[in-house]
Amino acid sequence: MDDFPRIYRFFENDSEKGGREKRLEKQFAVLKNKHNSTLQSARQIFAIAVSCLNHLHSLKDGNATTDNLGEAIENYKIQLGKYHKILLQELKQDDKSQLFSDAVLSEHKNKLMKAKDEGNIENLIEVLLSLRVNALQISPELRRSLVTELLRTDMFLITQNKSNAFVMEVLNLQSHGLKHAICALVSVIASTVKGVEYLTQVNIEIVEKVIEILKEQEDGSVTQRFCIAILQKMSIKEETVEVMVRLGMVQWVLKLLEKSKG
Repeated sequence: MDDFPRIYRFFENDSEKGGREKRLEKQFAVLKNKHNSTLQSARQIFAIAVSCLNHLHSLKDGNATTDNLGEAIENYKIQLGKYHKILLQELKQDDKSQLFSDAVLSEHKNKLMKAKDEGNIENLIEVLLSLRVNALQISPELRRSLVTELLRTDMFLITQNKSNAFVMEVLNLQSHGLKHAICALVSVIASTVKGVEYLTQVNIEIVEKVIEILKEQEDGSVTQRFCIAILQKMSIKEETVEVMVRLGMVQWVLKLLEKSKG
């Protein structure tokens, strides 16, 4: 009993230390969030700059028109202003929805639909790659949120129309650049279980088409790697694995391995 006060004092000291550690951990978490937000904004600004340069080169080479140039410039200004505010901490750290607002995604969707209806392959590629770049330039922990927003927006109209028609029509267009762009975005969407469910909710013809495209591509090409990534992610569903086996993917992989030995 004589030692009780001393033991109690030790316990109090440990409690104070534990409290300090908790405060430090909380402060570290806040700093980490600020760092991630700053890093993400910097990546986005870099991506916007690259997109702007590509747009300028397309105009210079005559591969794009100036019809929507004013709209494009205004869009760049809005995006740069938004991420500049984040860097200046004028937006709340937890206001992640501002990074991918309904307005921004709806605008991309409308442009995508318009380009497809007009048969404008260049504009289709531009919108698809813009979405892909946005997905790549954000931090991994927020990428799942972007996929969720893409699904909620129903970017490919699969849920609204209960059909894969939009995706299939784009995949069937004879343009190497377009196949690259659409496969890149499909790969992003397939990165989550809900994304795979979205792409297979009607049937599995998207999987079948991806396999067809994969076999048409030159071995080791970027588009082929996107196709492989899509199939790998979608193999989480048993029915997609059955399709892969039925369409000879096992034999294809074995042949590829045989070639690599040579």
